[in-house]
Amino acid sequence: MANEQNLIPLGSGKRSEKEEREMRSRGGKKSGETRRKKTAMKKVANLLLNMPVSEEAYPTIINTLQKMGFEDDMITNQTAMLVSMWREAMDGNVRAAEFMRDTAGQKQENIQAQKEFEYKKERDAGISQEIEDLDDIEEEIYGKAKGGQESKEKGSEAKENDNV
Repeated sequence: MANEQNLIPLGSGKRSEKEEREMRSRGGKKSGETRRKKTAMKKVANLLLNMPVSEEAYPTIINTLQKMGFEDDMITNQTAMLVSMWREAMDGNVRAAEFMRDTAGQKQENIQAQKEFEYKKERDAGISQEIEDLDDIEEEIYGKAKGGQESKEKGSEAKENDNV
């Protein structure tokens, strides 16, 4: 953790304008350099994923994917990795199962967030209707017996207490 006494905020007047400008310039250059490196890594990762599987290095993987019904143009490193993760998931690896679910877009948080977004969008557009009175719906679901059972149970408890 940095020593708070050594930190001098920019614009505090304790540094010259020239010194602060140079610091900002160095920070901006370093930020740009980092962004360019991340972009380059992303491009290389996509290139590797989309490359066909090497026949020399992984002949068994190609054979397996062909037996599974993948056409030659679909036999990429990405497909091989997904099949590998699928196998792990089928063998009981929970992390692999979560990865497959998330990759397929079935992550519960994402699904719930999408549903909430659509609901709010419809609500704001005046499309969806909100239920104000739930009594009719509860009666339809549970019937009149629900309220009646509660009162019968209370009545039977009272009778038992009288008998004691």
